[in-house]
Amino acid sequence: MNQDKKYKQLWKKEGDKMENYNKENKLRSKTKMKTTEVDIDCLPPFLREYLNSATCVCGASPKALAEAWLPIIAVNIGDRVYIINELKKVFSNLWVGLIGPSGQSQKSTTVNVAKLTMEPFFNSLNAMNEKDRQKVNPIINRVTLTKLESMLQANNALLILLEEISILTEMFNNKNNKGMKQELTAIYDSDAFSYSSMNINIDIKDCAISMLFCATRECVQSIFYTEEDRQFGFAQRIFPCIISTTNKGKNIAFLSDKESAEKLKQLDNKLDILRKIPGSFELKLSPEAMDYYQDKINIIKNSIEQTDGSDAWSYGIRIYIQGFLKFCIIFTLMEHIEELKKAEVENKCKDFFDTLQVSVETAEQALYLCGVIYNDTKIFMNIINTSKLSNEAKIVNQLARYPEQWVTRSLILQNTKLPAKEFNNAIKTLTLQEVVMACKKKSSDSYKNTECYILLSDGWDIYNLPNKPNNFPDIKDLPVISPHSVERKKAS
Repeated sequence: MNQDKKYKQLWKKEGDKMENYNKENKLRSKTKMKTTEVDIDCLPPFLREYLNSATCVCGASPKALAEAWLPIIAVNIGDRVYIINELKKVFSNLWVGLIGPSGQSQKSTTVNVAKLTMEPFFNSLNAMNEKDRQKVNPIINRVTLTKLESMLQANNALLILLEEISILTEMFNNKNNKGMKQELTAIYDSDAFSYSSMNINIDIKDCAISMLFCATRECVQSIFYTEEDRQFGFAQRIFPCIISTTNKGKNIAFLSDKESAEKLKQLDNKLDILRKIPGSFELKLSPEAMDYYQDKINIIKNSIEQTDGSDAWSYGIRIYIQGFLKFCIIFTLMEHIEELKKAEVENKCKDFFDTLQVSVETAEQALYLCGVIYNDTKIFMNIINTSKLSNEAKIVNQLARYPEQWVTRSLILQNTKLPAKEFNNAIKTLTLQEVVMACKKKSSDSYKNTECYILLSDGWDIYNLPNKPNNFPDIKDLPVISPHSVERKKAS
């Protein structure tokens, strides 16, 4: 694609964004992050059924509602069903992070809707004393490392639910929780965990610990601030759900659908079937599902490595291998829940699992969801990497000073004092992020075309810049500002 054609496409893309933006309520900010919504028709029937009710009780993103419910289902499955991969058990436990602006992205509401599907179970715990309730309640919040280890001995399948990820930072930074991040990472995909000290010996088999948290972009950056944090396996095990806040022109409405709320509560009947699975059973992929997966996965791997780089595949491998198998467990059990119930009643669970296999259709649905999560993971990687882009931040801050003007290369270099090589590398990153556009234009002090740059609408949000304009004019017709014109303006 030649450069002129690329610019025309970006101009049109930016113009379309602004046209839609100006139609929205001007008091509501535009989405902070580009994201991929989910195609509900590509999800398994049980998730579509859940979304039919969930979207009637709140206006949250269907993608967020679906993904937030999966750890809830997973903790009810626990270690009772697994798939063997490379001689290790893979359970259905998931770490899902809902990431979006406070308030408008409805992260907490999304979590509360997911929790509603276990409300009858939680109500049944009220008659218990605190000690007994802690043993059987699989959902925990703020916890110390010592307490977590003790709880895992009593119940090896837990869900850490944090409505603010800042709590996780406090947990990690607590002097009594040294090594907690490393330990959680080890537990996530380990079928055994052992710890010994002078005072305690812990030997936990088949850990299946899940996590569901809410966060803003800024909170995510604060947790993964250093290069070690970004490269450490903890971040790679998070399945991010980036929540769009465009709302697609929807009006604000109060939602109160008692019938749908009751349907959500009744889903605990299905979750109870999962909790009652006696023992632990292996689930296998059907030969057809295995062939389908093998045909697709190497194509996906090569595409990611060629398009996004090998570092991206270190995240992708968690999604397209572990995530795929975890989704297969959840999807298969939920789609055969009535058959499972019958097997439990007739005490024939072994026979049931001996014949149960992941179907091609389920594999296809699981792989589709992997793709949705990987698209959000690329945004997540960009978010946690933005904190280290100091040169890029310097440039966008300069461009933000002139929101309705093309800024010449010479003016940016003059104000940032960046060496040419560092400037070029930073500009390349910014254009790949599609937050800055480059174009050759004539300035008032030059007869020749000179390289100019302008900050696009998403740049204000991704780099958290203040005073974002409410209206963006047609960028191709904006004036050019250069060192000469700045001096002339000062003189006048």
